[in-house]
Amino acid sequence: MNIINLTPHDVNLLLEDDVIVFKSEGIARVQQKEVLDEYFDRVPIYKNKYGKIEGLPEEKDGVYYIVSFVVASALKDKRNDLLIVTKTERNEKGQIIGCYGFARL
Repeated sequence: MNIINLTPHDVNLLLEDDVIVFKSEGIARVQQKEVLDEYFDRVPIYKNKYGKIEGLPEEKDGVYYIVSFVVASALKDKRNDLLIVTKTERNEKGQIIGCYGFARL
């Protein structure tokens, strides 16, 4: 099994007795557009529409890709090889410094 990080930042996987660093190997992006869906009273309600995906290879057996939540959301019913960070650890400034696992949407 191979895990490839397609986010702009290194990802630190915090295991019980080890830290595995997944270096950024590129960036997967998705075009998104907010489209007015309806009004609730006078409040506009928008819907996100996803467009072209860039920087994401085709699916390969035994390969998973760490991607942003937005990329995973855009393809949640189409691909099973996309991972997002979950159970994050933050420093005193609130910045994510690692995660304890990955999730699929």
